Amino acid sequence: MAAAGAAVGWLARPVPDPPPLEPVAVQALDPGVEARADLVPHTWGVEVRLTGSGFADGEVYRVAVTDDDGREVPAGEFLGIGGAELRCNLSSAVLRADAVGFEVVDDDGDVVARSDF
Repeated sequence: MAAAGAAVGWLARPVPDPPPLEPVAVQALDPGVEARADLVPHTWGVEVRLTGSGFADGEVYRVAVTDDDGREVPAGEFLGIGGAELRCNLSSAVLRADAVGFEVVDDDGDVVARSDF
């Protein structure tokens, strides 16, 4: 009986709406990379939800969000996993209203993907 009550309570709990996603165009500058992204505005900054493939297996990639003054603010980094699909959530302290783009940079400092929004 208690288990049934707990199950009903769990199903009846308030579930928050999913965060609003803003799709943005991503330009892959490395011919082997395919990528797409959504932005999530938060009170503390903007989140970049990056999905892609073709990022060299084991290579470190760094992501920075550019603000409207041209300043690049780190949003995190990830390891490439080759041809498998990568899903990565990256966060920056730049507010969405001030964010104008992001870049994905490889270990050599080359931009492999970018977005302007």
